[in-house]
Amino acid sequence: VVVQGHVFAPTAVAYREGLRLSAVIRSVDDVKPNADLGYLVIRRELPPDRRITVVSADLTAALLAPGSAADVELMPRDQITVFDLESGRERVIKPLLDEMRLQARIDRPTELVRVAGRVRVPGEYPLEPNMKVSDLLRAGGSLSDAAYGGEAELTRFIVGGDGARKTELLKIDLAAVLAGDTAANVSLQPFDLLNVKEI
Repeated sequence: VVVQGHVFAPTAVAYREGLRLSAVIRSVDDVKPNADLGYLVIRRELPPDRRITVVSADLTAALLAPGSAADVELMPRDQITVFDLESGRERVIKPLLDEMRLQARIDRPTELVRVAGRVRVPGEYPLEPNMKVSDLLRAGGSLSDAAYGGEAELTRFIVGGDGARKTELLKIDLAAVLAGDTAANVSLQPFDLLNVKEI
């Protein structure tokens, strides 16, 4: 398991069964000032064909509850990247998305989603397993100070049985999502675009 990015000492840790994030990054003292504690990415190679997938984690939540679901269980060959709050995420995210595009097929599209509008770090992000609107907001660095926290729009592209591509527009109750309402926290699909409006 490799730890890199906005950390004091990039390291490699020998994998063992049951290894979790909090055992690799033990405290906030292991990361540099201005590290983004809410969003780090883990590049993962899935057996048997080493297909690339991405999992994110909230380091603060993992350190507050070691052994919980927030404290992600690691796998062999995982690469953990910690971001900083000042620079963008593109230099890390773009190569990951390029790898994912190379393995895409007609029956398994590139698993990516986008967030635009009034978030701190808009752009494309890997679609994680069971990813929801709140996870995409966390990836985008949360809402900016000019964001309208009441409602956002989710644009979804659906390919019909005849091969025609259709667009569906969903209204997202941002206030409910941020308050932890699971019904408002919609599950994401490939190519979803979340647009956060301005006040």
